[in-house]
Formats: sequence, structure tokens, C-alpha cells
Amino acid sequence: MSELTIKGKWQNELGSIMNITEFGEKTFSGVYYTSVGEVKKGEGNPLHGTYHIETWMDEKKVKHTSFLATIVVQWVNRKEKSSNPSCTTWNGKCDLSDDEKTVKGIDTTWLLRRFTTSFKNWDGIIMGKDYFVKYE
Repeated sequence: MSELTIKGKWQNELGSIMNITEFGEKTFSGVYYTSVGEVKKGEGNPLHGTYHIETWMDEKKVKHTSFLATIVVQWVNRKEKSSNPSCTTWNGKCDLSDDEKTVKGIDTTWLLRRFTTSFKNWDGIIMGKDYFVKYE
């Protein structure tokens, strides 16, 4: 397994915290604490993810490393009088330090899918971007 890791606490621009507690070979898991949405604040939701790290040499014999990750959270919504199931996925690229030994940030695009009875299926989909930086 590579020395690179995203284990630890990460915070996005809205104040949500992603705490990755387990980081194994190709997979990771932890808890996501959102600062937005219909979940009870302060309660975490399980997160699971996969990652791929690849190193290669370019034509000038310069080493490059790519670190890609996918994160999934199945929300446990606790809004009064409602139990609207939803799930979010984040797909992202880890920004590495100049020496490519540590992760500086995680640049993601997310897709939230929520239940809808509408015939307009797109009503249940929201997209956005998050950038996570080390929290502690």
C-alpha cells in the first residue's frame, strides 16, 4: 500500500466534516457530519469509499502520482414528519504536496439523489462541488 493516505478529519467550505477512520488497500470508511440538509446536526452518517493511486513517468522521466477517490454516504434523515431517503456520492482528485508525499486537499464533484414520486426524475437530483482540507 502507498504511503499516501486520506485518513483523518477533512472539512469542506460549508463546515461539514468527513472523518476517515479506516484506510485500507483500495477502500476506506468513516463518518460524515453534515452542516447542511435534513439530517440532525452533530449526528454522523456512515461513509464508505474506494480509491486508486497510480504513479507513472512522463516522457521527460518526471514522476507523477494520481490519487482518485469516490465517497458514498447513505443519509439517515431525521426531519420531523418525514423520512426522505437520500444518498450522496463524491468523486474527486486528491491535490498532492509538491513532493507528492501528502494530500493537501480533496477536490470533489458530488451528486445527491433523493427519493421522489415525481415523473420528472431530475427533481430528485442535486449536483455541486466541495473542496475538503485537513481539519486537525
